[in-house]
Amino acid sequence: MIRVNLLPHREERRKRARNYFFVLAAGTALLGAVIAGAVWFVNGNRVDAQAQRNDFLKREIAGLEKEIALVKERAASAAAPYFLALAANVLLLAKDPAGEAAAKKLADRQAKDGSVTGAQTSITRSGGESLDIETTSLSILAWLRTPAHTANGQSAVQWLLERCKSGRFGATQSTILALKAILAYDAASARPAKPGTILLSLDGKVVD
Repeated sequence: MIRVNLLPHREERRKRARNYFFVLAAGTALLGAVIAGAVWFVNGNRVDAQAQRNDFLKREIAGLEKEIALVKERAASAAAPYFLALAANVLLLAKDPAGEAAAKKLADRQAKDGSVTGAQTSITRSGGESLDIETTSLSILAWLRTPAHTANGQSAVQWLLERCKSGRFGATQSTILALKAILAYDAASARPAKPGTILLSLDGKVVD
């Protein structure tokens, strides 16, 4: 009977298996290192980009705060209704208490018919009735942000509606502001519909 010694073959196979394992482990480690490096690189870029955005926002906010402070300073001594209306809107949007004071100064200048007149010019160099419409519209937008001046807003909107001629309120700019004020007033005054009851009657008798 012929005998074959398989031990050398088994040893060779185990050696090849060990080598394959070491190569596979090294490849896996290298791949993991590459992935980790890529993730670190991407996250680093994201952090840098976010830091740049944060710095940009900080600079813009600081600049905006300076502008608001300047508006607040000028509104304290301003008498021009158009500027007061602009200032009141800016300060109220910024939630600055000075906005309430500007809105009150506007209310003190409101005429009995609801209009706010007396402005000399606007940022679009309007004049006449168009300027009055712009000033009154801006005043309405400011008063809508102050519950204490609801009545002022109501009378101003009534005056504004009476200025409508063929769907226009004076010039283009005054029409835009008037429509904006009316829509804002309508949205602020809207009330949800309440549930009701429908009755059907036949020959004077209610049908169940």
